[in-house]
Amino acid sequence: MVPGDVTAADAVEVARRVHDAGARVYALQQARGEGTTGDFAVAAPGWDAECERMAAQIEALGWDRFTYRPA
Repeated sequence: MVPGDVTAADAVEVARRVHDAGARVYALQQARGEGTTGDFAVAAPGWDAECERMAAQIEALGWDRFTYRPA
């Protein structure tokens, strides 16, 4: 997830649809600047907290295994 690329509601909705389609394992990864060209912003004020909230909402959908990879 990159700030400004997808809203929290969109990320949670995508996960919900994937879960409803039968997926039992899901991973959510926050973008990091390490190893990139630096052409896009990977941080914004409040972004870490926003990602944590999205991860909690997505985990609550009830996966067999959920992984959240913060930056």
